[in-house]
Amino acid sequence: MNTKYLEASQGNKSGTRLMVVIGICGAFLLTILVIISGLFLQEETEVVAVATAAGALFTTIISPFLLLFGHNKRQEVKQNLEGGRQ
Repeated sequence: MNTKYLEASQGNKSGTRLMVVIGICGAFLLTILVIISGLFLQEETEVVAVATAAGALFTTIISPFLLLFGHNKRQEVKQNLEGGRQ
């Protein structure tokens, strides 16, 4: 059985996985914007403050997506286990 990354099972596309990928890309882009604005657009550059802000922003944005993905994956495994017992 060969499934692609955005498929839950062969031929069954996963909207949750797509949403996680889009969330990661969006968080990455916003983090890059924070780094660029903090390092290049301000008069006084504070690297530690910019890095902390970028890391906190990325973590804050991506956490709900990963929690949703983990929850859905647990449900998927649970369904597969129950389906195999019948």
